[in-house]
Amino acid sequence: MDVVVTRARGGALAWDLTDLLGRPLGQIAEARGRQFFIDPNERGHIVMPNANLGPHASPDAALSEIEKHTHGICRRASDENEAP
Repeated sequence: MDVVVTRARGGALAWDLTDLLGRPLGQIAEARGRQFFIDPNERGHIVMPNANLGPHASPDAALSEIEKHTHGICRRASDENEAP
């Protein structure tokens, strides 16, 4: 399953995770000390039940973990407001 990654609204260092049909899967969130955690919602737990939720050293490391368990690709959504 491919996952679309979009910067969460509200200024927090978080990224929303959805499938290609726009159904939410959860978020990746930054905690203190530049640690990144996967925070799946109920559907996300079903799709990737054995994923290491963190901490991860970077958002990309968290995305790699998601890809490993969804057997797909994480794609950043094109959004002019999203930082590279």
